[in-house]
This record gives sequence, structure tokens and C-alpha cells, in this order.
Amino acid sequence: MGKQIELNSEAVSAWQNVVNAAMTCFRRSGYAAATMSDIAAEAGLPLAAVRRCFPGKEALALALVQAKIDELAAYIDSLAAGAMADRYSQTLSFALRTLSQDRDVVTAVFASAMVDGAEFDLMSGLSAQRLTAAMERLVLQSDDALREQQARDMGAALYTALMLILVFWCYDRSPGQAVTGDLLGLVCDLFAQVRPLYFLPMAPQAIARLAAIVQPLTEPASVGAAAQKDARDSEHQYLDVHRD
Repeated sequence: MGKQIELNSEAVSAWQNVVNAAMTCFRRSGYAAATMSDIAAEAGLPLAAVRRCFPGKEALALALVQAKIDELAAYIDSLAAGAMADRYSQTLSFALRTLSQDRDVVTAVFASAMVDGAEFDLMSGLSAQRLTAAMERLVLQSDDALREQQARDMGAALYTALMLILVFWCYDRSPGQAVTGDLLGLVCDLFAQVRPLYFLPMAPQAIARLAAIVQPLTEPASVGAAAQKDARDSEHQYLDVHRD
């Protein structure tokens, strides 16, 4: 359609129905084997109606990953009070546990994100901005919270560590990605040791240096460069369930 139309409640329900159907098909058949026809049948909609909102299963995979990112951000905000290291350890464990349910979908999206000009950008897209902001809140709401600028730097560092772990996890071929579990334990142990060192200059300086490298990428784009599209743009396309 030529213009965007805000979704009414029926269209929102239909949109979510298609995303849920895609998740069911991907988990049942695998991402590579599932087809758009399978997903349309699972959703109980004509294929043409599904394609008007999601041109292909790549768009559906992206919608699923975006939903998981929102789920992770919500989880961070729901964490109980406690030490920063403990809260971050819980966050990493939750991220891997929930992503493991749809690992082939996540790895497909991450692989496509590595191509120049990809719609999904792990470092400078809206997803990166949401997660870095969530990590900053994780720091600020901890019992051993840092000051605001230090919390912002630490949030960028925690987000970077999460991304590195997820890339490692995508390539981990060990049974059940057990090696990633070992790496996760190491990262959490090291992070627990970093926080007490903040009274020394070297730790905050190193974190600030890392943040200075990463933050320019994750800053919101300027109006002129804001052509980056979020998967949620598809939510503003009308999913007509009565046609075709």
C-alpha cells in the first residue's frame, strides 16, 4: 500500500498471530525448512495477506528477534535489587536461555546483519539503543550503582560484552552450546572483580575508553541519517485479513 495506516486492534491481533505462527513453524520444521505457505496455513490466513505485511520469512525472523530484544529489556527492568555483577549474570543467563529456543532463527538474523546495508544493525540500530539504555538502567538500579556518567560507560561495556558472547554462541557447535556456558561463567566472574576496582583509576579509565569506542555507534541517528528501519515498521503496514 502506498501510505502507512496505524494498526487497529484487529490488525494488531492479526500481526501477532502471524508472528506466533512463524515461531511455531520455525520451531517445528527449522528455519531453513519452514516456508511462508506453512506460516500462512498455521496462522489461518491467505498467503497473499501475510506477504503484504511480511514479504518473506526473513522479515518474520527479524520480528521474532526484535521481540526477544524487547523481552530482554523488560527482564532487565524487572530484576530484583542486588549487586551489579549478580544482576548482569542473571541477564546473560536469561538472554541465552530465551534465545536458545529459536537459535537457528537468531543465527540467521545475526548472519544477515553482518552484511553492509542490512536492515538489522546490531551496533547502531534501534535494537542497540534499546539494549544499551537497558544496560545503563541495570547499572543505575543496582545496590552498588555507579554515578551517572560511569553508569553510562558501564552500560556500553556490558552491551558490548553481551554482543561478543552472542556472536560466540552463534558459532558454538558444542553440544547444547556448553562452551558458551563456560565463557559466560568466566565473563561473570571477571565482571564481579571489576566493580570493586572502581576506586582505582585504571578500571574506570579502561571502561570509559571502551565506551568512547562503542557509544558513537549506538547513539541515536541524526534526522538526516535516520533511514535505518526497525522491524517494527512492519507493524504500521495494514494486515488485511479479509482480502484475497
